[in-house]
Amino acid sequence: MKGANTNIGGMKFRILLLLFSFYSLSAFSQVGILDSTFGVNGISSLLPQGGGYNLVIGANDKIYIGANIHPQYYLVQFDANGNLLGTSGYSNFDGEDPYKGKITMQPDGKIVMGDMATSYYSSMGSGNADFFICRFLADGEVDYSFNGNGRVVVDIMSAGFNDTPTSIAVQPNGKIIEAGWSWVDPFHTGFSVIRVTPNGALDHTFSWDGKATFQIYGNNSHANKVLVQPDGKILLGGFAYSPNIPTSFALIRLNLNGSVDTSFGILGCDTAFFGSVSSIYDSDGCDAMALQGDGKILMGGSFYRSSTGISGTAVLRYNADGTIDTSFGESGKIKFPYPDYPRNLPHDMLIQPDGKILLAGDNGNHWAICRLNSNGSLDSTFNGNGFLIPDLQNNNSLAWADGIAIQSDGKIVVSGYANEKGIVVLRILSGLDLGVVDLSVSDNQLLISPNLIKSQATLQYILTKDENISVTLYDMQGKLVQTFITNEPRNKGKHEEVLHLNELLPSGSYIISISNGKNSQGVKVVKE
Repeated sequence: MKGANTNIGGMKFRILLLLFSFYSLSAFSQVGILDSTFGVNGISSLLPQGGGYNLVIGANDKIYIGANIHPQYYLVQFDANGNLLGTSGYSNFDGEDPYKGKITMQPDGKIVMGDMATSYYSSMGSGNADFFICRFLADGEVDYSFNGNGRVVVDIMSAGFNDTPTSIAVQPNGKIIEAGWSWVDPFHTGFSVIRVTPNGALDHTFSWDGKATFQIYGNNSHANKVLVQPDGKILLGGFAYSPNIPTSFALIRLNLNGSVDTSFGILGCDTAFFGSVSSIYDSDGCDAMALQGDGKILMGGSFYRSSTGISGTAVLRYNADGTIDTSFGESGKIKFPYPDYPRNLPHDMLIQPDGKILLAGDNGNHWAICRLNSNGSLDSTFNGNGFLIPDLQNNNSLAWADGIAIQSDGKIVVSGYANEKGIVVLRILSGLDLGVVDLSVSDNQLLISPNLIKSQATLQYILTKDENISVTLYDMQGKLVQTFITNEPRNKGKHEEVLHLNELLPSGSYIISISNGKNSQGVKVVKE
């Protein structure tokens, strides 16, 4: 095969990429519709009660969904094609009054769930809500080696003040971050965050006691999403408000030790509002975030204007230093209503390997999945107008879409809840072809199937002009897991980069992406 040099014995591979080439779109007209080969007509569900939340993709494209059925936490498992695994398909953990069941995956493939605990302390007479983390093995069984009993409960503030967890992530060293918000006194709230070690103990190298709270510029603040950068720094996104100002997007970055990173934004923080303020009852807020390979930060949420009643989705992008990226949308921001379904709130977002942006959310009774181009404009190739409103036959009753990920073949998987169906997962055709890259140049045609690698890869590419490039590695959830090169200059011509993979990286499928800040090209690889 001309142009490819594969050395399985040395666990190295070579890929030839053209920076100006794009992903091929298979079945172009079908992009953005339900995949009829998944479940029943693209949809699988479980139980007519309980709630489904976000998801992660494991080995062999296995789907894990965090869920709860009061009073228990659940980890629901489907195979790659939407079939419920085992006799029941779920593992449960006798509960602490579950709330949202957010999950993430450790480097070793174990599943960590973050949620709320109340009954644990109610039995002790205080009745306040606290942070809760439990861990499951890859087969779905409870991991009782975690903190000795499979779970840890953390009271951030003193008894009587509620703590509400909303998001969970894992740092490159395996330490677990759970974030949310807490009442810091009877009248004020703040971002709250804890860190535990891989064995489940509070990490006292983080903010002295393993837990911390922050108020953005002295305002009430709620964190709805936590991201971990490849260097281990922590991004917390949500909203902030006070009696005299409207609710705004809010973002803060922490150093590895839990202190505020004052080099970021304005003394470590920033707030943003979409347009002019007409009333303190106007409201903008972030519920979803994603990290680009060049370090830029995407935040997604909602906007509402009290004077007109207009509301919808809002997205903004920050540069890596915490300043607004004015090249995105209109001066760094975009806002739009979903067709026929205003007040849509995206609960999750990810960046495809080609740089396009996926949003998954709802307006309380209808799911909505949206795809944007990398510059923030709607991607009209996705279902014809950039939106998919799946018919879940829930008769305008309660429904939400909470998680979104990409399987190894490029198909999009979304999880959540619908009233008549219970816990729901569906699959959408994306048009991405991650198994094959066809360059179709005059003297070279390269076809690449998944490449087996261990710790080192050699990347070859051609630049048609001088560029600043970034080379990054994503998992199949769209999560940035490693950065090899960040905005480094390269001259016109042929280049070769040796990439050293993180030794803690688990086996599975990944995307190596090369970008010049405007266009991206990626290829799927498999780590042994």
